[in-house]
Amino acid sequence: MSVTVIKVGGSLQKSKNLNALCAQLGNIGKHHRILIIPGGGFFADAVRNSAQSFDLDQDASHWMAILAMNQYGYLLSSLIPHSICTENLDEALNCADKYQPVILLPYKLMKGKDPLPHSWDVTSDSIAAWIAEYIKAERLVLVKSTDIPAKSWDKHDSRLPVDLEKLKGTDIVDPMFCEIIKKIKEQSENVSLSSFPRRRESKDQTIPWIPAYAEITKKNYKSNPRQPPETSLWIINGNYSDQLTDLFNHLKIT
Repeated sequence: MSVTVIKVGGSLQKSKNLNALCAQLGNIGKHHRILIIPGGGFFADAVRNSAQSFDLDQDASHWMAILAMNQYGYLLSSLIPHSICTENLDEALNCADKYQPVILLPYKLMKGKDPLPHSWDVTSDSIAAWIAEYIKAERLVLVKSTDIPAKSWDKHDSRLPVDLEKLKGTDIVDPMFCEIIKKIKEQSENVSLSSFPRRRESKDQTIPWIPAYAEITKKNYKSNPRQPPETSLWIINGNYSDQLTDLFNHLKIT
């Protein structure tokens, strides 16, 4: 699907440049098919603090943290001109097709599918990656509050896709992000897809289960067996919102 998933990091809630970034997103959304995924921001920090204070279990913390993404989504919607919030994925994609900036509130989708481990190692980065692959988006853009360290990406150019190997062992993305992308890519190369266990049915709770993704991949593989679907990744510094516009102009993204 020719849509770009843009995850807006919660850390940008602390930035004085969030308003400018949101203005850019509003403008980009008028000309390009984008689906915005919110981070957690201060709302997720409150969940983490509560989890520590009350020794909450992983399940409660997981769903509370995803609900925090919904709250940040409403905040972003108030700042992004002409945008809407929705929990309905089909509605969100229809809005993107009509060039209307749309924020997907992920709780309903994630609660229904329950595809990822319940752990603080899974953050909005991994959730955005799962959603991008689930809808077969062509691009995933993570908008962060800092640049990628030079040691992780030499000769950094925000217009270039990220080499996942250089993200391993860094704190740029959450600990599960690269593992989830790797397992998803492995599934796209596996015709049967029958050996990938459900998270609940596996003793290894670190294994993510991608049920609907498997369905889509089977169909896509049959129609184009030589080119398994794959989502490319970019990372942008949200404090310099022009980077985002430059990326779309550079790739001539529609």
